[in-house]
Amino acid sequence: MSELSTTVERAVVDAVNQRLKVDCTSDISQAVQHSLSMNGPVPNLKQISDSILNGIMAAAARLDKVSVAVTGTGWIGGGAGSVEDAMIRAISIARHEMLLTAYTITSGSSKIIDKVESLVATGITAKLLVHRFRDQEPVVQDRLQSLAGLFPGASCFTTSLTHLMVRGTCMRRPW
Repeated sequence: MSELSTTVERAVVDAVNQRLKVDCTSDISQAVQHSLSMNGPVPNLKQISDSILNGIMAAAARLDKVSVAVTGTGWIGGGAGSVEDAMIRAISIARHEMLLTAYTITSGSSKIIDKVESLVATGITAKLLVHRFRDQEPVVQDRLQSLAGLFPGASCFTTSLTHLMVRGTCMRRPW
């Protein structure tokens, strides 16, 4: 990657994370100037714009992606997807490990549990943190305990912290 691409990538990531350096435009200007003054053929505008685009694309690949997901018939539709669909998509793209936290898991969550099961069956590690696991529906407890018993990569943990307010977050690391 060229110096210009790297500089643009750093500036985009810093801007998104609200850590933008005061002199980032100076850094980009210097990288453009360096590209123009390099030995060999002088880069044309397309080469410079390609370097900038490559930097933006590299930054985009490093940034977290956020999706709005909702529950309830009054919210679903109108551009927002369901929590279930968002969680299934997130679980589906896990490559090495997945962490699922849930305040409550109902028997209606069978599609999510099915997806977790298919994930751990491939050898991917899955950790589930469920608020007050013993207070969850018996069918859900049995299903999650079964996963943890059948697959070495599946673990289920419980918490009784009263301030745990997570309602269904699925995080994954793409690396």
